[in-house]
Amino acid sequence: MKRVISILAIVLFTLCLCTPASAAAQKEWTFMVFLNADNNLDSFGVGDMVEMAAGGGSNEYLNIVCLIDREHGPATLNYITKDGPQVVKEMGELDMGDYREYVRFVTDVAKAYPAKNYCSIIWNHGSGWKNANGEIIKGISYDDSSSNHITTRQLTVAMKEINAVLGKKIEVFSFDACLMQMMEVAYALKDGCDYLVASEETEPGEGYPYREIIQNFKKGMTPEQVATMIVKQYAASYNGGSAGSSSTTQSAIKCSELDNLTDAINGFAKASMAGDFAAEFKSALNRVQKFYYRT
Repeated sequence: MKRVISILAIVLFTLCLCTPASAAAQKEWTFMVFLNADNNLDSFGVGDMVEMAAGGGSNEYLNIVCLIDREHGPATLNYITKDGPQVVKEMGELDMGDYREYVRFVTDVAKAYPAKNYCSIIWNHGSGWKNANGEIIKGISYDDSSSNHITTRQLTVAMKEINAVLGKKIEVFSFDACLMQMMEVAYALKDGCDYLVASEETEPGEGYPYREIIQNFKKGMTPEQVATMIVKQYAASYNGGSAGSSSTTQSAIKCSELDNLTDAINGFAKASMAGDFAAEFKSALNRVQKFYYRT
């Protein structure tokens, strides 16, 4: 009998070594930021994590997790508390321009910090869909160490892989970056997330007002409410708020409506090509609202 008890004690002790002291309970939301600061945005990245902590950090219904790769030094995985970023793990030098790193980040964080809803942000320089020569070379998450970036096509692949692991779409997906809210990018992501938040115009260096966003991330919020809140807090911050006064854009898209928009655009394109409207389109092009880069 004593031998049986001893064996059981050894087994239980071994299990304790292999199991985390406290398994993470599912919360309402996990807010995860893929923060690629391995470029000239380095100082802004550190500042944004401080802002998240100043907004209250993680709480009983919200996890805030950031993977930051800085211009110098190793990448670190951080859990944001009200006392500041807490380093969970040093990751070494990562290629944040590799879409597979983003997939690993989201799926690993979802496993370690499970939640009913996920809000995922890619933080970096953004450059939309394609250049004037028609080459689909632009994208997001430019890593200066690797000279690599995530293309729009790779974003589609990444979302499919993430959805397969999670068994569902990401509730809110956002770009804290310039020039990413355009139809071509939205269409590439429409099957992978419920709501897409981004800017059609360039963003100032301060980017998102994370302190205000976290402060207004209330218990019981729906994905639509979170997406709308991010837009409102961004607008307020640049309208005499914490970021001063700047002309900016930010919007939230309900991705389930994009198929209807696609049909409407296709219908418009067919009707346009059916007639001789060259002069009208040239006139419209000269009068239409323009953004910083002609993408």
